[in-house]
Amino acid sequence: TTPACGGTLNLNNTAITGGGATAVRLGGGTLSGSGSTIAAGAQTALNLSGVALTNGAGLTSITSTGGVSGVILANVTGGTYTIAGGSLTGHTTASWVHTNSAANAATISYSGPITPAINARAVDIGAAGANTGLRGGTITLSGNITTTSNAANANAGGIRVRNSTAGTLT
Repeated sequence: TTPACGGTLNLNNTAITGGGATAVRLGGGTLSGSGSTIAAGAQTALNLSGVALTNGAGLTSITSTGGVSGVILANVTGGTYTIAGGSLTGHTTASWVHTNSAANAATISYSGPITPAINARAVDIGAAGANTGLRGGTITLSGNITTTSNAANANAGGIRVRNSTAGTLT
């Protein structure tokens, strides 16, 4: 497991390629900047926990081609953050994971396609516990979302939203 770094990470016109368990992992602090790309290969591209996103910041693209999940967001707050493109494909659990969204959660948009592995979820918001899903903010996923599950695993695939009390998913 790649240890999470804290503090401020300012990504301006930076190209990040995968190596280790996660290309970018931030635990606490602030993520800012624009014009950067993350090409993670078969691992998690972006894992943020307890991070404040700078309003108006974002990434040009984020690409992950496998592993457990492509993007993991937990307790992410702040302003509007845009991921303008890329792709999330081949993940074995869920390509986009979002949990424990704070009441002052960020507005996040991602415009790339999402295609997880067979029987995996494209998007998984919330966990088994109460108040672990959306509690504020907005998530906009505007790229194509394609999932496949077999008859033996009818509860897999698709988009799952649970234990959410507020916020918007579009």
